[in-house]
Amino acid sequence: MKKILILIILIVTGCSTEQKLKKTISYDSYEEYEVNQNSPEKVKMTVQIFDNFFKELSNELLNSIKNQGLVKTISICKKVSPNLAEKFSKESNIRVYRISDKNRNPMNKPSIDEQMVLEIWKKRVSDGKKISAVYFTTDDNKTKVMRPIKIMGDLCLQCHGEPEKMNPELLKEIKKEYPEDKAINYKLDELRGAFVAEF
Repeated sequence: MKKILILIILIVTGCSTEQKLKKTISYDSYEEYEVNQNSPEKVKMTVQIFDNFFKELSNELLNSIKNQGLVKTISICKKVSPNLAEKFSKESNIRVYRISDKNRNPMNKPSIDEQMVLEIWKKRVSDGKKISAVYFTTDDNKTKVMRPIKIMGDLCLQCHGEPEKMNPELLKEIKKEYPEDKAINYKLDELRGAFVAEF
């Protein structure tokens, strides 16, 4: 009898969690969750944080590539990105980070709800629809804001493209710094991941 009761509890709990996640955001309800001028101020503020994060990260990496070359920039990128995430999190009192389902850094693996949004974005892109920043409430009553990161140019592909087309020395350095790397085989304009803010 106890085993049956435990099984029922597990089934009900599991269904409840799945239903909550499904209510959070779906392909059909996507537009309801897009960030726009009527969104809460704190949500709109996070989009500005993402802009600043992207700008500073891009500047740091471009300067490093110019001064030290692409290969040495791999180890610099490994430090700069987490440092910037920490900096913007402290300044805004909002947790700010990056995620990808094909993560280079294992720490950037998405949660279940973040993965759902990534899958919705991918489907929308394949259907020829636009993708943009969205926000939603998590199961533990926190707000998450996510903005897509896409492969925007040939420079991105030098580190994230097809391995056979990449500089062998660069590929070796990536494997050295990120032994569990999954962030390759991208094509131009594909979804790379997302900036996320949680509060």
